[in-house]
Order: sequence, then C-alpha cells, then structure tokens
Amino acid sequence: MKKIIILILSLFLITGCSLFNKETVVNSEVNNNADIIKEQIVGNFTVSNISLVYLNGTSNFDVNITNNTEEELTISRFNVTFKTKSGTVITTISGNTGIKVQPKGSIEESMVSDIDLSNAYSVEYDIG
Repeated sequence: MKKIIILILSLFLITGCSLFNKETVVNSEVNNNADIIKEQIVGNFTVSNISLVYLNGTSNFDVNITNNTEEELTISRFNVTFKTKSGTVITTISGNTGIKVQPKGSIEESMVSDIDLSNAYSVEYDIG
C-alpha cells in the first residue's frame, strides 16, 4: 500500500499535475494602433500616454489629460468615441467629470468597457 501511495505522489510530481494547481486563462490584447495611442490636443487640453488593453472580457483605457492654460480648469465633460477603420462608431465611453486640473497640471483618467476595443482603429475626444 505504501508503494502505491509513493508511486501516485511521484506521478503527480513528474507530470506536473497537482490537486492544488489552478490555472487562470488570460486573454489579453494591447491596441497599439497609431490613431488610438497618438497624443491629441483637444481645446485647452492635451491627451497623452494612452493605453488600451483588452483583458479577460474588459477593455481598459488609460490617458493623461494636461491643462495647457495658466488657469485652473474643471472638466465638465469627457467622452471618448472609438471607431472602426471605416469610421463606424463602436462605442462611446464617458470619463469622470467635475475634476479640477491645475494650470499646466495633468491628471490620469481610467475608463473601463465590457466591449472588446482591441480592434478599434481611431478615437475621438470630447472634453469641456
């Protein structure tokens, strides 16, 4: 009986099988399309350091927004529209509003969508 237990445990170690081994499936894709990640000036703001990653069913969109003026500005509207190569709108997501941005200062904004944006071709910003 002892030999059987040792044999079974050895088999688990040799084959890499384990009763406690949990495998996580990660489906990740980074969208590095030039029209997605390019820096853009929108009114008094510059949008830069753009990152769009699709991970496990969620698109994560991160940007830096810089106030280009010498006065404090409040973001009252922040919408991001993603489009296909033919210009068809995939979706529009909204960011936080009411955020004050110091003169020449910047903030980081993160948005999440349950739509796969890994194949989006371009992006348009509406900031005010």
